[in-house]
Amino acid sequence: MQSNFKITQSQKDQIKPFIENIDEYESKRTLIDLLHELNLVISGELDENYEDTENSLKLQKIYDELLKQND
Repeated sequence: MQSNFKITQSQKDQIKPFIENIDEYESKRTLIDLLHELNLVISGELDENYEDTENSLKLQKIYDELLKQND
């Protein structure tokens, strides 16, 4: 089934360690669903002082890319 939003293979590969069922989002869910889940993951990747980490910054970049390429 084709995705109802644009996402690259590279983006999927980078998200997969954090959202194992990323393929389900691509085929059965909406971009809003994925962005919501990604936002929860980004929040969970912040450090104990709620500061950005390498992972949270990487995921935030992908979040922003997804918004832009699906504008």
